[in-house]
Amino acid sequence: MMPYLLFIPSLGIAAAAVVFGVRQLKYVEYVKALFSLSLLVIAVYAFFSGARPLFAGGVALGLLFCVAADYLLGKPDNSGVFIFGLLGFLFGYLVYGGIFHIHGAWTPVSTGAAVLLAAGAAVQYKTFRKLEPSLRVPVLVYIAVLSVMLLGGLNFARHPETSAVRAALVSAGALLIYISDSLIAHNLFRRPIGNSDLYILPPYYLGQIFITLSLFMG
Repeated sequence: MMPYLLFIPSLGIAAAAVVFGVRQLKYVEYVKALFSLSLLVIAVYAFFSGARPLFAGGVALGLLFCVAADYLLGKPDNSGVFIFGLLGFLFGYLVYGGIFHIHGAWTPVSTGAAVLLAAGAAVQYKTFRKLEPSLRVPVLVYIAVLSVMLLGGLNFARHPETSAVRAALVSAGALLIYISDSLIAHNLFRRPIGNSDLYILPPYYLGQIFITLSLFMG
C-alpha cells in the first residue's frame, strides 16, 4: 500500500475537527482525539513493518500522549483539566524531541538555533499578560520542551544520513507544531483570536502528519 493512502482518513478527520472546533459542535473533543489516534495507528503499523522501529516507536509514544491531550484540551470547557492536557502535550513533545535528537546531529548551526530559540522563549514568556501565577512554571517548562523539540527537528535535518525528504518532513513538522502552540499561547495569554481553531489546528495537524509520514520515507 502506498503510504500516502494511509493518511486519507487522517486528513478527513483533521478537516472535520477544524469545522467542529470553529463551530464548537458537540463531541468536538472526540473528533480532535480521533485525529491523533488515526496517526497513532499508522505509527504502530510502521513500527511493526520494521521500518526504523526506534524512531517509529518514539513517534507512536508521542502520539499516544497527544491523543489524551487532544481529548482533554478539546473540551469546550477545559479549565478543570487544562494542566493535564498541557502535561499530555509536554510528554508527547518531550518524546518527539528526544527521538529527533537521538537521530540528529549537533552542528555549529545548532548552537545558534538554540540561542535564538531560548531568546524567543524568553520573549514569549515575558509578553504573556494573562498568565495565572499557578501556571507560570508549567507554561515555562512547556515552552522549553517545545523549543527543544523544534531544535531536535532542526538537528535531525542536519544529520548526514538523513534523506532530504525526511529532513524536510520532520523539520517542517516540528516547526508547524511550534507555530500552532505559539498561536495557542497568544490566544490564551495575550489576546483572544476569533475562530482560533481555524488558525491553530491546521498547522498542528499538518505538523503531526508530516512527522508520521516521515516514517515511510527513504
